[in-house]
Amino acid sequence: MAGKRRKRHKRTGVRKLPLLIVAVVAVVLSTALFAQRENLLHKTSIQDERIRELEMQIQKEEIRRSEILDYENYVNSPQFVEDKAREKFGLVYDDEVIIREGKEKEWIEPPTESAASPAE
Repeated sequence: MAGKRRKRHKRTGVRKLPLLIVAVVAVVLSTALFAQRENLLHKTSIQDERIRELEMQIQKEEIRRSEILDYENYVNSPQFVEDKAREKFGLVYDDEVIIREGKEKEWIEPPTESAASPAE
């Protein structure tokens, strides 16, 4: 009987070794999967931040596009031509009064019809 007990004891010890190996492999695989999960979560958060930045940039570019279209409409309008003529050449309408600032303010009267036609 003593021999049988020893054999049983040895057999149970031998049977525990494969279970121990399986347990160690399971722990190693679980650790590797957890590390990969953390790595993927980190990459996902970086990509989410990049997406937010690009969406903000898209919004800014849409605003800029709208401003450019508004300026294009202004440039193609008669108001633009009038503003540039006033700015660059100092052109004014006949019934306008111009005020120039300098050391003292100077009034320039628009030409009257009698001053415009000296031949009369």
